[in-house]
Amino acid sequence: KSKFSTWVYNNIAPKAQQTYEKFKKIAEKSLDAEAGTAGSVKEAVADAPSSKEVITDKVSRKIKPIELVRDPELKDKYKKAIKNIVESGEVSIDKSTFGNLKDLATEVTAEIFDIPILKVTDPADNLTYEDVIVEDKNINKIKKYYPDAKVGMVIKSEASKIQDVIKSMGTDLFKLLPPENVSPEMATVDAQAYKPVKGTGLKIPSSLMKVFYEATGKRSKGVTSQTAIKRLKPGLTYEQFLKDLGIVKGQPNTYDRAIGQRLKAITTLFGKLATNAEVRQLEGVTDIQKQNIKAGKSDIMFSKKSKDLLNKFGLNYTEIRSKNDVDIYIEKMVKPLINVFNSEDYKLLNRTVLQFRSKAIGGDK
Repeated sequence: KSKFSTWVYNNIAPKAQQTYEKFKKIAEKSLDAEAGTAGSVKEAVADAPSSKEVITDKVSRKIKPIELVRDPELKDKYKKAIKNIVESGEVSIDKSTFGNLKDLATEVTAEIFDIPILKVTDPADNLTYEDVIVEDKNINKIKKYYPDAKVGMVIKSEASKIQDVIKSMGTDLFKLLPPENVSPEMATVDAQAYKPVKGTGLKIPSSLMKVFYEATGKRSKGVTSQTAIKRLKPGLTYEQFLKDLGIVKGQPNTYDRAIGQRLKAITTLFGKLATNAEVRQLEGVTDIQKQNIKAGKSDIMFSKKSKDLLNKFGLNYTEIRSKNDVDIYIEKMVKPLINVFNSEDYKLLNRTVLQFRSKAIGGDK
């Protein structure tokens, strides 16, 4: 019994957000209703995932795109830029969706990748793929992008600078790729408000769609458009992702026109994802707005609900970026959450969400 109990808590504790959402649904049901009738706890349990779903569901941490940036000043600058532009009313997010919400801080995105802003905002402006020495004959052209350029300076290859940042972000950037190119069918908060959003395109840059996604032969069920659905290639690996961006471990970075377009697209997508996550954390953003903005994101992309849940129990979200962070994560998040889910408040949850079918756990064990 002790081994089984340990197994249960080791598996459920990291899934705090999913479990918390299920508990909220159960808590909304009336405990006074007759068992099996509408509104009863038994009815809520009937809607719970099967034991097989609970056991096989993958547990993963959440990633905030802007936290992949190593420079703390740039991270802070990006967050403040998003906050200022939204709160000033310069940009309205009332009807924002994953698809139509663009990078709202492109000037900071350009700084993050250490390239001129025109190379981020203008699709026709190609990246340089070699280091350039500033000379009298080319200084006027270079000053368009680098106003402080002086004769004798060496401007590093823009393609290489983006590739270096991509490598510094590790596998997390790869994991942030949306699973499909359209918003999902199911609403998470309000089905009526979600109708115009359902099945709409996410506006993933076409150069990334061509190499990382494949056609499913299906169309979305959107109200105004039925977009052809594409999904991430099932066999796509992190190594292949890097290779298509001109990066192979142990070899010099490579570049051609196609790779250049993908690198530019990565800066666009990163800015779009970073804005998406930061906007959803701003005060005053409604649950319906958050629903419509996040619809289509990768499951691993950070949600403010995860942070809210942790804050409720006095816990701080811990980003795992090194081996040392793992120990901190276990001590400050996993262990405290085990205690939370073993408390009186969650006895109902433990008797409902965690009911395993005998077939799934082996008879009467």
